Amino acid sequence: DTDINNLLLDLPPAALDTVRGERRSRLIAYLGRWGHDSVLRAYLDHWLDAQPEGATLREHRARVLIAAGEATDATEALAILDTLDTERGVTQTRRQLRWDALRALGRHDDLLALAPQPEIVSAATAYDWLRHGDALRDVGMFDDAADAYAHVTELQPDAAPLRRLAALALAAGEPATARGHLETLFVRQPDHRPAAEELRLLREACAALADTAAVAALDAQLAAREREERDALAVTFEGLPVVEGQQAGKESLPPRHQDTKARNKRIK
Repeated sequence: DTDINNLLLDLPPAALDTVRGERRSRLIAYLGRWGHDSVLRAYLDHWLDAQPEGATLREHRARVLIAAGEATDATEALAILDTLDTERGVTQTRRQLRWDALRALGRHDDLLALAPQPEIVSAATAYDWLRHGDALRDVGMFDDAADAYAHVTELQPDAAPLRRLAALALAAGEPATARGHLETLFVRQPDHRPAAEELRLLREACAALADTAAVAALDAQLAAREREERDALAVTFEGLPVVEGQQAGKESLPPRHQDTKARNKRIK
């Protein structure tokens, strides 16, 4: 059948110029979720050439730069976030991106200095405790990280951060505990479809436990999930100059950077 995957990863400029609104948002989400970072970076650069002041595009670019994991990229991302905050004010999304950029730069002291105050109780504070726990996890302070995540459970009893606890257990070398947290999450929320990041975490735990059958099953599940999302997205591209442009040999955008495939290196 037609390799739709290649079409989405090699859209010619003529097609990109027509991709806007919800279709663009879905394409960006697909490429980011499945590790096609070099393609996404090239597409964003193309769109920003035409719309350099686009706030959402600049925010997406900051996210891709952070995902690259390089200090120079994370530094550039922080500069983008500084400019956006000055122009438009601070948002929760950009706060999260700033945390991720500081983590990519290894500026753990700066992150730990942002510890929330226990006496302040709010939904936003719960989020801050999550991020603080992540920072503690990064520096190997596993018990303190568990305490930080416990604050989240106190603030939101029905939203225990089991995915974060699973990531913490993996960092501490306890894959069986990590697997247990994730399986508890799936059982506790039977109507919840596991996110790709949760499946990747479970795969990492199963691999550490040498459960090859489970790893193979999760690989197949992840591949099917990407294929499902890819095919559903490709339907929205019908009628665009995609296949026609490629068959005519039109130039497509060259990938500028290596893809980031290890998406479980950082749990957001």
